[in-house]
Amino acid sequence: MTCYSRRFLFPALLCSFVFATSSNAVELPQAKVVGGVPSEIGATEWMASVQFLPQGADNIFIPSHICGGTLIAPGWVMTAAHCVDNAQPLEIVVVLGIENLQAQRRSDQFKVDQVLIGQDFNGTSLDNDIALLHLSSFSNSPQIARASQSETNTLSNQFPLNLVGYGITDPDSGEASDRLQSAVLPYLATSLCRSEFPSGWVTDNMICAGGVVGIDSCSGDSGGPLYEGEGDQAVQYGIVSWGLGCDVGSPGVYTRVANYNDWIDSTITGFSVSNPVRMPFIAHGIPQQVSVPLVNNGTDALLINSIVTDDASEFQLSQNCLGELSANTTCQLQITANPQSAGQQNTDLQITTNQQSYDSEVIAQVLPEDTFDGAFEQSELRWFNGGDRSWRDSGVAGPAGGDSLTASFSSIASGSAALMVMSAEAGQLTFSWRLEGDSQSLQMLNLYQQPGDLESALISLDSWRSVVTTLTPGVPVTIEFVSSGDGTGIIADVVFTPEGQVIDPPIITDPVDSDGGGGGGGPIGLLSLFSLLALSWFKRAKP
Repeated sequence: MTCYSRRFLFPALLCSFVFATSSNAVELPQAKVVGGVPSEIGATEWMASVQFLPQGADNIFIPSHICGGTLIAPGWVMTAAHCVDNAQPLEIVVVLGIENLQAQRRSDQFKVDQVLIGQDFNGTSLDNDIALLHLSSFSNSPQIARASQSETNTLSNQFPLNLVGYGITDPDSGEASDRLQSAVLPYLATSLCRSEFPSGWVTDNMICAGGVVGIDSCSGDSGGPLYEGEGDQAVQYGIVSWGLGCDVGSPGVYTRVANYNDWIDSTITGFSVSNPVRMPFIAHGIPQQVSVPLVNNGTDALLINSIVTDDASEFQLSQNCLGELSANTTCQLQITANPQSAGQQNTDLQITTNQQSYDSEVIAQVLPEDTFDGAFEQSELRWFNGGDRSWRDSGVAGPAGGDSLTASFSSIASGSAALMVMSAEAGQLTFSWRLEGDSQSLQMLNLYQQPGDLESALISLDSWRSVVTTLTPGVPVTIEFVSSGDGTGIIADVVFTPEGQVIDPPIITDPVDSDGGGGGGGPIGLLSLFSLLALSWFKRAKP
């Protein structure tokens, strides 16, 4: 699989994930800070690598570094919001204090059970670009301190600050290193920094550093720290957020940590819930459930007095979490969504305790039912179609002569197209699938038996593959095509065989490449692997 970078058009892909069992698996070396040197061992034990790993797919996928972060409390990592804004918690793992990511062990990984995006985060301007990740287990690693407002206000122009990260070293060649890299950058006064960019780009929630040709944060460094000092004396002032390219003499822009200390302190010592709560794809009219952890991070018990949504008829809540929530404990709230309209549906979630009220947003992508004008017409099956693109009847026969559906993205577009299919009776679904498109971009077809259960995936181009999956009555399976641009996903020759009958597999007349397939279990969730990496891997340039 070949990966590519488009640094100035839209966030690019390094595609560092691999299929662990695939014979042609590609594992790109991890990248580093431009102009940096290897970080001293033990100097940055609070440094985090925020990684993608499908749940339950430990033996299928190798974790992929997507962003940096810092450990700010035993159970909390701070990173950039644009790294995880479209992610579900169970898609993320955190590795702490590793100088060489190639040497990491499974025991170094911490699972994440909550993602909290900074209030009023703007994905276009990258204002309020901060997020907190709650770890499902505590870390004993040293933590980095956060700079106060007075400490940040007294920074003088050209004051030397440190930067560490796993990002690219050479933005032109994509040269990379396995080792965590460090560099020293001069702080740039806000008034001077604003003169380097169009009016309004650098807000009061940002600070700047750099502007030196040859030294810069770059792709893969997002979420990492801009700080002073070393080891347990380190103090973090900024979070790598955005810049106009890398190593071009333009300042890098960082989230001003001091502006969020009150929010951080109240969260990591009080009550927390993911914000937003992202649900998997939902078939219109078919209820879907998600489990949402409610965490009391404090040292005293609290009382949960009420849990409500704006629309109780479409987003039903379990009431098992009402009452006392002991200190340092978690309650799993169940949300069952059954929106009456297709498309993206949102509802506000409000949780009131004896201390205060907490707000979150539940986001559900609901796929409308589709008949495809008679294509794939089988009385036992119902189809649901949607996402960033919709599937359509191609009018072209599949390899066994049956109907086919396609979903496509152009070279200037990217995203995912989802197709859900269900039956009223148990049986097996067989079909063929194929990828076509630009080999320099990522194309991928995924099959989910249930949300959070990745059954198989296809990454090789121009080869038909046969797929057999089980249908449980009333439970849809999901086929998702994801693309970084200029690609097409195709499924064809769909046959449903009721339980107990013999399956007659389709006859594949096209040659089948033995390389490139992969499969396994684990959630890529509401957004596909591409969506997560495309939004988070790169230090992003503003339009």
